Amino acid sequence: MVNRWAVVGVWLVGGSVFVLTVSGCGMRLWSGQDTRAAASVESGEKQEQDGMIEYSLEPIQRLVAGGLNRARPFRPNLWIEDPESTGRHTPLILTNIPWDPHAALSVEVPEYSWASVVGDKHNRDPFFYGRPIGGKQNWTMRYPSLARPTWQARADGGFELDNLLEGGYVQRFKVIPRDRMIEIRFGITNKSDKSLKDLRCQLCTRSHQVKGFSERWPTSSKMFSDGQVVSWDAAGQDLSWLEPHRDQKTGRFDQSCFFLAPVKGYEPREYRAGHLRRGNVMWLGRAVDIPAIAKEDTATKSRYLVVYSPFGQNAFYNCLTPCFHADPRMNHIKPGETRWTISYLILFEGDIGKFFAALAELHGQLKREEGILVE
Repeated sequence: MVNRWAVVGVWLVGGSVFVLTVSGCGMRLWSGQDTRAAASVESGEKQEQDGMIEYSLEPIQRLVAGGLNRARPFRPNLWIEDPESTGRHTPLILTNIPWDPHAALSVEVPEYSWASVVGDKHNRDPFFYGRPIGGKQNWTMRYPSLARPTWQARADGGFELDNLLEGGYVQRFKVIPRDRMIEIRFGITNKSDKSLKDLRCQLCTRSHQVKGFSERWPTSSKMFSDGQVVSWDAAGQDLSWLEPHRDQKTGRFDQSCFFLAPVKGYEPREYRAGHLRRGNVMWLGRAVDIPAIAKEDTATKSRYLVVYSPFGQNAFYNCLTPCFHADPRMNHIKPGETRWTISYLILFEGDIGKFFAALAELHGQLKREEGILVE
């Protein structure tokens, strides 16, 4: 648990600040740069790690490793599939999972990321992209990479990347293995003279190569709405429009069929009866409680791959791959600032309804719309 420290005194001596704190386990004197960390620990919400002030990971770690999860303790082994060897535009982070040791679950980091530049009327939605220079481009990108992005190995078995883009922006990623989950941090450093807003990052999790999780029909993914586990037909919505695009023998689709579920409070303006499906995009007819989606093992119906982002505003599913998202967003990154989000890929075995309920209760503590302010 996070130690809660009470501040009992503050002194300024010789230009340095000293803070005396006390807790049930003793007393500590913080000085200089420690002062910022002391305030974090005293609040019980933040801690100093990797040079960043960020939220304590302990609540989510306790939930994932707690009694609700029957999945055995397991630390994922991560590796990278380079874009040049696969023909893809961005790297795939791959991981083994405990239920299928011969398969690999993949996460594209990032699939896409983009933002709007405040005051730039000619470019309201510029793309920030991790594609290597010289790669095939499907459209013009306003801010491409200045050099081929190179992922660096971390001592904890993860990877990280700082990707310098034209315009004075730096995409930043950290992918870190934890017990029964993977933590994905996405950040942006704004070295330009203009603020950014509505920064979004798609982290695409694909399960088609994993036994039990390869089913593409959308009801194999689950969400949480009004305290209940639901899927894409929860509001009595007709899914028959998918049939012409589905091969009846293989279950595969001939095109992308997108599903979106807004989190409560983030329903789009056009979200109303009669506008829940347009072309190959369908909105869930009810808002969900948390930005999380669980891909179900259709054989056991008790094992799940759960994607969750405290910074997300919707859940997303695509039948074609299949892939599932709870993509993070953040806003108002001023010149000179760096902001981070944290997302999780969780390996869960047990009652998904109870897990979602516990996660919904925890979500109120973890949710931060504006991202993590650092540096």
